[in-house]
Amino acid sequence: MKSLVVVFILVSIVLISSNIFAPDQGGDVMTGGVKDLSNPDAPKTIESKDIIYFKTYFVYADEAQEYSRYDFTAAKQADGTVEVTWADYQLESKAVVGPEFLVSLQEIIDQHKMAGYNGIYRVTSSLPWQLEPCSFYCEYESGEKISFYEDGNPDSEWMGDIVDLFLPWFPSRLIQTQQQGKKWTANRGLSFASNAPRAGKGLGCDGDKWVSRL
Repeated sequence: MKSLVVVFILVSIVLISSNIFAPDQGGDVMTGGVKDLSNPDAPKTIESKDIIYFKTYFVYADEAQEYSRYDFTAAKQADGTVEVTWADYQLESKAVVGPEFLVSLQEIIDQHKMAGYNGIYRVTSSLPWQLEPCSFYCEYESGEKISFYEDGNPDSEWMGDIVDLFLPWFPSRLIQTQQQGKKWTANRGLSFASNAPRAGKGLGCDGDKWVSRL
């Protein structure tokens, strides 16, 4: 009986030791660790203004202590129009807008000097979901690109301006958002070139219909 106990103890020691001293097999970064794959040579200036494809997702603080995940895409079509998409885990909504939308998007990129983030890939593991990584990708007719992936900052002004640009094109989703008890107000007062419902103008409720206040 004693021999069995000794064998059991020895086997346990071997197993524990193998787990402790086993080499890293390329798993996830340790809790709180930083994974940095940034490209320091990525260009920080973009000459082109002609966007052909844009995609971003992030967590944004719509109001104090109220956060929402947003996933937006804009793709220029062959006829010059732009297909915009607002997606989440359960629903994907699309709309077709005019080319002015991309002009407005470029204004945001220029205003916040987004090209300066190009090439960043640096994330911290195990942060609260409100700080989960945000992704930004913009491709131009010239072949130039802006791409970065980093820890989120839900109070970022650029995020708010992107939300203000996209959301008015999805009035039915805004109504659904309101019904869920969330609020959205475009109040940053930006002046975009697009003839869409603009930030600072917002949407108003006329009976049971949402109308743009331009």
